[in-house]
Amino acid sequence: MFTSLFFIQLVSSLWMCSLIWVIQLVHYPLFLYIDDSKRIDFSKLHQRRISALVMPTMLLELLSLGGLLYLDSRHSVLWLAALFLAIIWASTVFLQVPQHKLLSSEINKEKARKSAAFLVKSNWLRTLGWSIKTCLIVWLFLNLL
Repeated sequence: MFTSLFFIQLVSSLWMCSLIWVIQLVHYPLFLYIDDSKRIDFSKLHQRRISALVMPTMLLELLSLGGLLYLDSRHSVLWLAALFLAIIWASTVFLQVPQHKLLSSEINKEKARKSAAFLVKSNWLRTLGWSIKTCLIVWLFLNLL
């Protein structure tokens, strides 16, 4: 059971780390260039499509890490990974989601531009969080071989 959960944790961490770097370096900066007349449709489409890729994996990542900690809570590296995952989830809920809601609502161009810029800046927290968390999981994997 531990091995299966660890494999799910490893794959989901690698997937989310890769995806967040693409979002951070490519996708989120494009919000700054969207014409205001298309911003709402673009934002809604982004949310729908990215959620289909992100939410199932984030849930698998959360559940598999929880399962690993339940089965063997002695690994301090797992607890550190859980801390970074908690930071990632908090950032998602309290920083990124509200900005996405603003971008897909009827706000003026200046507020939308500020919201998009904040989205790019604040998302560095998740980008670095997933990068560090993934490095911890990979390190643990290499040391458990």
